Amino acid sequence: MQPQRVSVNLPLAHFQPVLSWDQATIDRLVEAAIQLAVKVGLRLDDDAEGVYLKEAARKGAKIDWGARAVMFTTADVAETIAVMRKTAPAPQPLRPLAVNKAGREQRFLVGNGGNLLFDWDSWQAKAPTIPDMVELCHWANGADEVSDLFPVLLKGIDQRLAPIFNYALMGKYCRKKLWHEQPTEPIHVRYLDRMARVVERHRGYWQPMQEYEYINPPFRISQRAIRTMLARVDSGVCRTMGIGPMSVSGMTGPVTVAGLAVTAVAEILAGLTFFRILRPGFGLNPVVAVASLDLRTARVSFAGMHAALCNLAAWELVVRGLGVNSSCLTWYRDANEPGMQALYEFGMAQALFSSLLVYGTRPEIGGLCNGNMFSPHQAVMDIELVREFEELAYGFEASEEALGIEEIFNARFEQGVHITTDHTLKHLKDGVPFSRFLLRGLPGGAQHDKNRTQTDELMEKAAEAVNSAKRKGREMPPDKALGLELYEHVKQAAAELGIEAPSLP
Repeated sequence: MQPQRVSVNLPLAHFQPVLSWDQATIDRLVEAAIQLAVKVGLRLDDDAEGVYLKEAARKGAKIDWGARAVMFTTADVAETIAVMRKTAPAPQPLRPLAVNKAGREQRFLVGNGGNLLFDWDSWQAKAPTIPDMVELCHWANGADEVSDLFPVLLKGIDQRLAPIFNYALMGKYCRKKLWHEQPTEPIHVRYLDRMARVVERHRGYWQPMQEYEYINPPFRISQRAIRTMLARVDSGVCRTMGIGPMSVSGMTGPVTVAGLAVTAVAEILAGLTFFRILRPGFGLNPVVAVASLDLRTARVSFAGMHAALCNLAAWELVVRGLGVNSSCLTWYRDANEPGMQALYEFGMAQALFSSLLVYGTRPEIGGLCNGNMFSPHQAVMDIELVREFEELAYGFEASEEALGIEEIFNARFEQGVHITTDHTLKHLKDGVPFSRFLLRGLPGGAQHDKNRTQTDELMEKAAEAVNSAKRKGREMPPDKALGLELYEHVKQAAAELGIEAPSLP
């Protein structure tokens, strides 16, 4: 008999809407977003010479020259929505069932592109240096649970060249699957694409270029974002243009959830309509990403419950209102150091969003401070929380053999019999937790020592895991051939920029 696998019925988005509003309400709010995009338009903040304003005008757009804004008609926005639906129609059901097929063999992408690295020894955030990035590569190489590494942003290097140099640095020292940074200038698009093809030839995998730029809320976009987006499609690197809003409730949009959701959708429509006018014929993709102003602290939060509601509301307006598939911001948390708050926020977000949206949805592994910081120690702890959830998503067998009926009858009223039965020995692995990191059971609950708390013990385990992985990783030889070939592109880019390329250690 074939094993009968039973899994938890997650996520909610597979079975029914995540939010309880009806379709009439959704349609009303989507119409409000369309009218906002038409009435407000999109301001090109730093296009002082009107380069892109004039190009949009030549292609039929109406321009508010006083406000330096591109204006749209209802027909313009409707055409944009039609292209969005063609590019990425909302699937039915909206999300697949949550099933973990990898089980205990699951491996993880770590890193978040943060511009800060948390230094465990000094307990301070620092701007990452070249040696720091090499150490992160050693850690990833030696950590069996890590499959992919995303870089941190390097200090002390001209930022026009830094992503290109960083990719070469990782190519030399990282033996795991490596990712380059998101391009922020046209030169990044060209060189990172060329270098990704070199990595593909050496390592056998391909990293597509990230296709998104973000609105500078409210309803503004920078010249940098425009030229980088156009470089993606003009060079043939991307066939799709993506826009996210980054609206903030109570700051760049209304403090109410519904008000911010409408604002975010309007900004997405305005941004995508602008790019469709400039470059017709390409796909258009939304990405829902909003935040909220924490009225207790006057700080912007991407991870609180109000921010979660805002993101879920905007997401449902896109998928159930516009009929367009979209991701939803779930990857940030507010904690600014490794530890218990970071663990709570990770576990909470993972359980919530994986249950509502899609299996495997969680914050960035090791990411802190709303994406601005990375900590390998926090990554170690995060992975253990992922494993806990993976155990839930892995499910269980319900075949006749798995029941152990004969053992139940044989044991009758005796306790402890099942510890040594053949059935238990055969299925022993099924009962072993995926993670041994957290303290479980009576020994964990009975251990009280103010000089050595459970928190201290967990943090020490994380530190030892990182140190052990680094020691193991340092023994692996660098990939000199890949590093040197990638570094040739660094030198070419530096020459094009008229600057000196940093030496590759």
